[in-house]
Amino acid sequence: MPVAKEPEGSEDFKIMPAGTWEGRCSGIWDLGSRWEQGDGWAKTIHKILFQFEIPEHRIEIEGEDLPMVISQRYTLSLHSKAKLRPLLEGWRDKPFTKEELSGFETKNCLGIYARVQVFHNENSKGDKTYANINSLGPPFNKASNCTIEPIYYDLDEHGLNIPQGTHEWIQKIIQDSDEYRLMSGQGMVLKGQENDLRQPPKDDDIPF
Repeated sequence: MPVAKEPEGSEDFKIMPAGTWEGRCSGIWDLGSRWEQGDGWAKTIHKILFQFEIPEHRIEIEGEDLPMVISQRYTLSLHSKAKLRPLLEGWRDKPFTKEELSGFETKNCLGIYARVQVFHNENSKGDKTYANINSLGPPFNKASNCTIEPIYYDLDEHGLNIPQGTHEWIQKIIQDSDEYRLMSGQGMVLKGQENDLRQPPKDDDIPF
């Protein structure tokens, strides 16, 4: 089975068309923790990345016809205000139970089919358009022609062994995380004083 590829150095990379598509979860990566800050808040936040293969849409890379993929980062949290929770509940088509909220295994999502709703959003300057996952739902019809070999990476489970086939940009994010730096002997990046925090993160920035 082929693995997902990406073009090198392309600023005009073809983005996923807006709409609702049948797909499959082809990758889940634990991106680790890093210091982030916004308007009046700063916090160490643990992120996770989900990738979906959409075989209905194709892209040619290095002369090879491949299915398109779309990926998105989320704070690793099932807090009621975190964006990951409604995403997963929509995909499951049912809310989490109290027992599930105490320890849901994201690995269970790997290779599972989904209906993926994609929105297009412009940056603040209005000169660049991004494709973002707006919601997930149970599939109407399983995308039977999915070909990407699913990839799963967990920092606790796999340590420094990032799976083969992981895009270079994902590897760089993982390698820059606090957890990976500690395991590789680099030490954590200095982040300032948490006592300066004034308000908690909003929406997707609420950690466990």
